[in-house]
Amino acid sequence: MMRKLLFLFILILGCFLASCHKDSNFEGREPSVLNDTVEVYAERAVFRWEVDYPGKIGSVVELGTDKEFSDGVRYGEEQVIDKKQFEVEVDSLADGKGYYYRYVVWNRFDTYKTEAKRFTTTALLVPTVETDSITEVSYTSAICHGEVTADGGAEVTSRGFCYALHENPTMADSVLLCGEGMGAFEGTLTGLADDTRYYVKAFATNRVGTVYGSQKTFITLLTGSLPEVTTLEVTDITQTTATGGGNVTSSGNADVTERGICWSTSHNPTTSGNHASSGTGTGSFTVNMTGLTAGTTYYVRAYAKAKNSSDPVYGSEESFTTLQNEIVPTVITTEITNITQTTATGGGNVTSSGNTEVTERGICWSTSHNPTTSSSLASSGTGTGSYTVNMIGLTANTTYYVRAYAKNSVGTAYGSEVSFTTLTAPTAPTGAIDGLFSVSATQQVYFSQGNLQYIGSASTPYWKFADHQWNYLGDNGQGSSNQNVDRDLFGWGTSGYNHGAVCYQPWSTSQTNSDYYAYGQSTNNLYVQTGQADWGYNAISNGGNTTHTWRTLTYGEWGYVFNTRNTPSGIRYAKAKVNNVNGVILLPDDWQSSYYSLSSTNSPGASYSSNNIPATQWATLEQHGAVFLPAAGGRYGTSVSYVGSSGYYWSASCGYSYSAWLVDFDSSGLGTGNSSSRGYGRSVRLVLSLQ
Repeated sequence: MMRKLLFLFILILGCFLASCHKDSNFEGREPSVLNDTVEVYAERAVFRWEVDYPGKIGSVVELGTDKEFSDGVRYGEEQVIDKKQFEVEVDSLADGKGYYYRYVVWNRFDTYKTEAKRFTTTALLVPTVETDSITEVSYTSAICHGEVTADGGAEVTSRGFCYALHENPTMADSVLLCGEGMGAFEGTLTGLADDTRYYVKAFATNRVGTVYGSQKTFITLLTGSLPEVTTLEVTDITQTTATGGGNVTSSGNADVTERGICWSTSHNPTTSGNHASSGTGTGSFTVNMTGLTAGTTYYVRAYAKAKNSSDPVYGSEESFTTLQNEIVPTVITTEITNITQTTATGGGNVTSSGNTEVTERGICWSTSHNPTTSSSLASSGTGTGSYTVNMIGLTANTTYYVRAYAKNSVGTAYGSEVSFTTLTAPTAPTGAIDGLFSVSATQQVYFSQGNLQYIGSASTPYWKFADHQWNYLGDNGQGSSNQNVDRDLFGWGTSGYNHGAVCYQPWSTSQTNSDYYAYGQSTNNLYVQTGQADWGYNAISNGGNTTHTWRTLTYGEWGYVFNTRNTPSGIRYAKAKVNNVNGVILLPDDWQSSYYSLSSTNSPGASYSSNNIPATQWATLEQHGAVFLPAAGGRYGTSVSYVGSSGYYWSASCGYSYSAWLVDFDSSGLGTGNSSSRGYGRSVRLVLSLQ
């Protein structure tokens, strides 16, 4: 007898010590580094990596010049944070040098280091430069063009052109400096001799050295030729004005005493008609044309006059058409679609801009005829074309009048009026909070009146929703596998139906994750096949008491509720303390800020104390459809922890082979993209889809 008692004592002690070894929140497994990449440059490197681990961790990258990291230096944030993706940039490296690196990860158990890897920084090189064209060659000048296409990894501190009367000019010959850095550049060589051949090379210098481009050659003009002028493209065209110009590329054998442009509604305009001058000499110039007629085509030529010459030289002919007179835009109102109790989709089509830019377009609506932009409105971009806009915060069973509008500098134009009537508001089902929440662009749901509970202490066990939204059972003994204990923390898929999982009963406490595979497969979600793995398949005593009515939100739907959907106020959730219970408030799609003033909304990092709401005031929020998710804690094997400080709510979506997706939050964070071991006990909040 004593031997049996001793054996039993040792067995119990071993289980206790084993449970103490487990992370109170996540499995004590070694983290793994995934998807690590290194972007290597001459004097810096950028490291990116991910850590696969379900709990909080810290991670840095360590660099050294040998595999033992005897001179290793760590880079990154050396603290434990709720983060899984890391990026660190390390600068001040030597170019062309080899380095070893490894990733260091630590959690509450230990510190882990990956195998050493090696990279070599890029060696610095001289720049790459190209000698481009030589343009506007005159008697004594020419414009040279070049481009630095690569800096060799170091700043280009000088660039320009060297030129001479002999081939292969260098920095020892004549030099024209043209700034610094990458890209195209140009410079004008001046003081040249006429009728002379010159050789030119572009150059670029960085701290490694100087490099030259290919050689170009040109011959300056011989004194005695006429001016040469080109006509520039006409710009800044309005109804009555435009800007033209030209470029006197050669002065000929005498000074250019006048230059300008002439224009006409007929081809080949001359200075005997409309014209305007702009200075003297060579080079580019611009001239403003005024007094033009709207919607009219004009022809333009640049001209240049040489000293002692009575006839000007003309450039080629350009043409342009002045703009039409500006009027308000033309806009059409399209039919209203996607009508619900509180939302609808309208739109319009701007078919004409009114000959000037459309700066705003959208729709306006009201419960009275002929709404304007002083009524409710929603804009949708600029310019012409079709567009749609969502109207939110509407009142059920109400007739609205809608007009599209478009604005330009002249004024605001409206389309014809259309009307629609919102749908009649449905009555909230039994057991549901009377508020609708969008879980996708096309689907809305009701939330249950409280967290799901399994009442095992009853003579005939049954399922129910908590009597109040802030209610939870806490550490009431539900850490055991006793079938007769009430519980509201469940392993994933423990609906009570034998759907193919090893553990499907609500009192299951096994920590073997494969025991909770929905329908016996690791990749199955709760809602596939018969749907019986979802707790909502059960008849809920105070939720209509019929099977297959309620369901669990998917991973994507939880994310849409918290992060994507629109409300008139822009508020989707807020951390709060309701009736002295910590948790998160979800606001319905039609929530108005006037219903109740909330602080630190849509803020994952807000504290529960941001909003302290007594039960008497909570009734006002619940009346307008607000949902409260209490921080009911979690079960880890047979231990219940974090009651009142953290909340974990299952989704119907499987995660990795060992986990499923959930929503979790505590006093300093909230996440919709985390996963948990399937054997852990989590809260369940069911929803009912609006049909």
